Amino acid sequence: MGKTIRRSGPKAISVRSIAERLKQDIIKGALQPNQRMIEDDLARRFVVSRTPIREAMRTLESVGYVTFTPHRGWKVKEISVDEVQEVNFIRANLAAASTELACLKQAASDLAALEKICSVMSRVVRSGNVGEYFSLNVKFHRLISKVAGNKTLGGMIASLDERTLRYRFLALSLPGRLAESLGEHMRILAAFKKGDPAEAAKAAKQSALRSGSLLMEHLLRHNGMIRV
Repeated sequence: MGKTIRRSGPKAISVRSIAERLKQDIIKGALQPNQRMIEDDLARRFVVSRTPIREAMRTLESVGYVTFTPHRGWKVKEISVDEVQEVNFIRANLAAASTELACLKQAASDLAALEKICSVMSRVVRSGNVGEYFSLNVKFHRLISKVAGNKTLGGMIASLDERTLRYRFLALSLPGRLAESLGEHMRILAAFKKGDPAEAAKAAKQSALRSGSLLMEHLLRHNGMIRV
């Protein structure tokens, strides 16, 4: 995955970098569900041969972002209501466990870092910048996972994150969701300030479940995006 491909120019680009840039395009909607991804076009975009493009696409396929059909090629994987429901249930429970542990183990510096993120999130909500808020949201939860200090749990969360980032971004793009999400994160932060791990876990689980519920409702209203 980290293999480096030489361009004709002075810089090099890795398969990892190609996969990451394409993943961000899918997460943020620049590449839409069911959209074809043509190897020749991508090779021209990244100024590489088709070989690293295929490697990058296989990487994306392994984490659920694209699919391959013989004689038809690659396309962005459609978003399934069933899959959202299944993975979000797991994510909500993992988030609850991680948040509970983090609340128990937190140091003053950890709480200060979470407060700082929430403060910036509050300002971003007023600007309506979904991309910036999304990045802060990911940072908030990754910090909690780090503070929790459970490597097995952290690995499970990181693996699931790869599959749910596009769902979470789409959910945050829905009308009114940024402000609602901020309120949920403030409740998590308040629980950390009180040193109440049960309340922190409850708030984290409710936030994840709410995000998944809103996304499923959105998909059901726009059933052209669904393949159950």
